[in-house]
Amino acid sequence: MRPIGKKNGKLSLEVKISCVVFLAFLIFMIYAVNFLIPEVIDRNLADLYCKYVFEWVALPGNILTGIAIGSVTEMIVFTGTVIGVILIFTAIVRTILYIAGKGNRRFPQHVLNVIVIILVVAIWLSGIYHLMHGINFKRTPAYVRLGIGLQNEAERPFDEYLTVLNWAYMGMVQNRKKLGEDYAGVAHLSSSYEQCVTDANILLDSFSYTYGMDMSSTFIRAKAVSLSNLWSSTHIVGFYDAFLGESNINTDYLDILDFPHTLCHEIIHAKGYARESDANIIAALALIHSDRADFKYAGYYYIFQNLYPTVSDYAVATGNTIPNYYADELCSGVITDMRASFDYWDYIDNRFMADKIEEISEEVNNGFLEANGQEGGTETYHVPPNVFVEFYYMYVAGNTDG
Repeated sequence: MRPIGKKNGKLSLEVKISCVVFLAFLIFMIYAVNFLIPEVIDRNLADLYCKYVFEWVALPGNILTGIAIGSVTEMIVFTGTVIGVILIFTAIVRTILYIAGKGNRRFPQHVLNVIVIILVVAIWLSGIYHLMHGINFKRTPAYVRLGIGLQNEAERPFDEYLTVLNWAYMGMVQNRKKLGEDYAGVAHLSSSYEQCVTDANILLDSFSYTYGMDMSSTFIRAKAVSLSNLWSSTHIVGFYDAFLGESNINTDYLDILDFPHTLCHEIIHAKGYARESDANIIAALALIHSDRADFKYAGYYYIFQNLYPTVSDYAVATGNTIPNYYADELCSGVITDMRASFDYWDYIDNRFMADKIEEISEEVNNGFLEANGQEGGTETYHVPPNVFVEFYYMYVAGNTDG
């Protein structure tokens, strides 16, 4: 009995046309999911999605990754790599045996079946990505939600910029004095990693509620990556897995200066903010609201380091001067922490192929951000200094609790 749709062992013209149409439909779906649908979603729709829908969409992944002790992303990457190599080898062998057994005449149909499977998986993964991260790039920026207008730096006088820089400096050095130190005089975290994760979630939920940021309230169990030492070669200290909704943290060196900010940054991605600058803004401002001295220290340190170059240039342009903060005795502990951080990254940079690995990592990250409409790529990590200046005069100046 001859199979339906075949004639003398060959596919009929109708079946061939159906295959072509189906293939074209799958290709169109990939285009629609990645380009057409994102174009239709404007800021208002993205805000509504992030406020009312995103948390529930991300919940299954958050639960799955929250149950696991280690990084699910790391496990999938390494086991997936091994399985992928095996599958590719198997596919090559099976293709050779297929041709040998059934001849070249059936080979195009075999290839078509493989292409269809790849396209269906690509559509599925693209949909998950946009629901978990892509749409979030279009939501209202964090500084706008805070009511901050990005004016030109020169619109505020130098004295006001210097006031904010001094505020950040004093917050930094005062909280540094409250921290414990190791044998080398380097400040360390006030609690375990797991407690840091818990406190960061509570802090971000509180900040979101207070300032109307509409972040997901789901607890995000940020994962310490086992192979962090190798990961350091990329100079990436945190990674958000948009498919699982998992925040992954490089814990090879828990840098007191950067770790609290990195931890909050990655959790913020999982709570619904995709832009790097948004995550940096919210992380820094949330940290200075913390009851933990180590979190406050990292938040003020980020703001100080962000503001310092701008205020320094502003001083030169206007004929003013700024204090020599790094010569101040109060800053000695901060300098010790900075030297320890520099020493660690010098050690990483001196390893075999470190420069090339970092270069590749930078290019991949840059391409990813630009593909999501973030012009400038990795430059979008930068926070305009006047965001913190405007925040200070809007929320802190004149507030005895600020």
